Amino acid sequence: MTLTLKLPGSDAQLETYRLSGRAADTGGSGRAPFNRIAYSAAHVVVDPLADIDPSSRSVIDWDATIA
Repeated sequence: MTLTLKLPGSDAQLETYRLSGRAADTGGSGRAPFNRIAYSAAHVVVDPLADIDPSSRSVIDWDATIA
């Protein structure tokens, strides 16, 4: 079974991303492993096609969130 995700591309269109099933390369830096877990609220909808830098802020789709 191959898992796929629909992700926004640079042209603001959704593209299919196929998961490889391999772990990400950590580079073997010799440092302690990264031990944080990211959580998200399932009731908030963010606009993935917004023309912003996602590392600095996000655009909440209020109509979808309220619905």
